Amino acid sequence: MHTDQTLLLAITGMSPAVVTETLYAIDREGQQWPSAIKIITTSVGKKQACRRLLDEGHLNALCAELGKPQIAFSEADVLVVPGANGHAVEDARSLDDHEALANFIMQTVRDETNNPRTRIHASLAGGRKTMTFYLGYAMSLFGRHFDQLSHVLVTDGYEACKDFYYPTRNDHFVKNVSGHELNAKKAEVTLADISFIRQRSLVPALIKEVQNEINFRHLVDLINLGDQPEALKLRVHQKSQCIEIFSIYQEKPMAEVKISGLLHWCFYLLLLQDAAQPNPEDRGQYTRPTSKAYDMDLTTQLVLKFTELHDLKVEGGTGTEMIDNLLNGFYLDQKELSVNRGLEAIKGGFKPGNFSDYCRTIKSNLEEQLPKNLASHLVFEPILAVEAGDDTAGESTGNKSKRGKGNAYGITLPEPHKQITFMMD
Repeated sequence: MHTDQTLLLAITGMSPAVVTETLYAIDREGQQWPSAIKIITTSVGKKQACRRLLDEGHLNALCAELGKPQIAFSEADVLVVPGANGHAVEDARSLDDHEALANFIMQTVRDETNNPRTRIHASLAGGRKTMTFYLGYAMSLFGRHFDQLSHVLVTDGYEACKDFYYPTRNDHFVKNVSGHELNAKKAEVTLADISFIRQRSLVPALIKEVQNEINFRHLVDLINLGDQPEALKLRVHQKSQCIEIFSIYQEKPMAEVKISGLLHWCFYLLLLQDAAQPNPEDRGQYTRPTSKAYDMDLTTQLVLKFTELHDLKVEGGTGTEMIDNLLNGFYLDQKELSVNRGLEAIKGGFKPGNFSDYCRTIKSNLEEQLPKNLASHLVFEPILAVEAGDDTAGESTGNKSKRGKGNAYGITLPEPHKQITFMMD
């Protein structure tokens, strides 16, 4: 691991002493000293944090006593969670406030972990239980291998002392809620490292981008749907070039995904329609071509699908002839250069590289927009090996196309013929 700095990200409530306690424990453990601090709290908690850490000087006093550099920290680094109305929350009480709180914490962690040169040390030592849960879960979703999650354990009795901030080098007496005096010098503070499962690879690439807002519940619902492929339903809008993602437990679509590129979309439609055949024996007709048998039939089918979706009438008995007529006609327009290049590339038949590139692009599109475990059910992968003799390579026999030795491609939905619906809008 090589990072330039460590950010201490903490949840606090009415006792911001958890920040100084955590810093003390970090020093005692010999860990990298934070160069910055950010606190997530309520509006009431912010007043406490600013008064006790900044105005009363307890943060700087700790740094001086430990002989550590002063840490960049100001009132602007105390982040107040918004409520459902967007205003600062004094104390989240409603369900809507908790939704807003979760979104804010998730977004903060997402934004901070987007800096590859900053290590995050997240502390769960303070604040409300729901806030610490969301921070822990956000670290699980966005945390990297070098980020850390911790809690601090303080000697019994000292947590109830409002004037205890860390074990002092010299005698320093503080009173607990019962009025009994305790010597801060004799307190022990231990850093408890919390192991957590890192699921960053599951999060869609678009969600990781800072400019995009996060809806915590929506993201979690999509990840959970990825673990229930039997509950997944797709509504494929062929001309609109998009797919609506449904759960059988919800009437409204949970997500909408788009496949970029007209030809890639047509290719994806062909494979989806193949996967949705009612008879399992009729599925898997599309195989990856081999270097000895380019797939002219796939080229023809793709061009026919392309012309169908765009209401084009193109003459020609083969894919090559239709492509030549397309290139010499309407789609020779400058704005369709990417389509022209794509058609030229497959004019002589689909090559192994063409097939792999199309599958790779579609997979990338899906994983940008959906959690990885959910996208995995929509990605086409080899499902079985197909053997064909030289006399049948590249020819179509009934409903099954035999195109030489290769792998038939399919998706992992349990019952795709029941789970996929096609619309022409």
